[in-house]
Amino acid sequence: MGKAEKPTLIVGAGLAGLACALTVRRAGRTVLLFDREEVVGGRVRTDGIEGYRLDRGFQVLLTAYPEARRFLNFEELDLRSCYPGSRVWFENRFHRVADPFRKPVDGLGSLFNPIGSLPDKLRVGLLRLGLLSTRSMPDEVTTSQALERLGFGSSMTDRFWKPFMRGVFLENGLRTSVRKFEETFRLFAEGETALPRLGIGEIPKQMARSLPSESLRLGHSIVRVGDRFVESADGKRWEGRAVVLATESEVADQLLGLDGDEATPWNSVDCLYFSMPSVDLPTNEPILHLDGSG
Repeated sequence: MGKAEKPTLIVGAGLAGLACALTVRRAGRTVLLFDREEVVGGRVRTDGIEGYRLDRGFQVLLTAYPEARRFLNFEELDLRSCYPGSRVWFENRFHRVADPFRKPVDGLGSLFNPIGSLPDKLRVGLLRLGLLSTRSMPDEVTTSQALERLGFGSSMTDRFWKPFMRGVFLENGLRTSVRKFEETFRLFAEGETALPRLGIGEIPKQMARSLPSESLRLGHSIVRVGDRFVESADGKRWEGRAVVLATESEVADQLLGLDGDEATPWNSVDCLYFSMPSVDLPTNEPILHLDGSG
């Protein structure tokens, strides 16, 4: 009888760790997935509070993500799609900005509102069709510079692009590379912006259900790793054929004994939840609201 195959050891049961574990399993290998928390998901979590389901931070699923299509069953997640557009607050009222390719009637109605000039809106359409492109721009060009080079005026940039892309990049100056802008715009254009009916936390839960229960080692804080072993804070040791770190960069540096002087910079935002009577809601549509007033 041959020796039992040693598993691949993965530290971190967020989306990266779960995707890695599923990939290893699909290759016919065994795996052990460790996380210090008692549940999977990392930052992708949903909390139940007083009858509400609150995601940890504003999160949505872009269904055009190739990795999402590879690992997720959208039908099982019971996705609820957002309206393909937004309502922008400007001059003391909301103005609708609609995707004319999915909502042509609303798109026509958006042409003459003050969120961008008519030429600006035509540029968005050309960008959507690929007839206007940023592909020739160097990587070091920022999103802000790219929008200017594409010819967008201040009424479109300040009232729509900036409030929208700030929420994606989590930075105010739109200094993020044009390459990331390209990717983000394409994903929003090609797929739906959606949420699982029971919250974003259903995504890692679904991924974990595709793994054998015995492969999950939750509630184990890994404090030491080697090429082929991991050790937990309580002194337990596991040996495997390989070790994968799917943690935040700071945690990975600590486990690898690397100098942490050059910590990865992070952008962060706060997420505020509140309740109000349904009769006072500005709309019952699942639509993004933006502040275009500057």
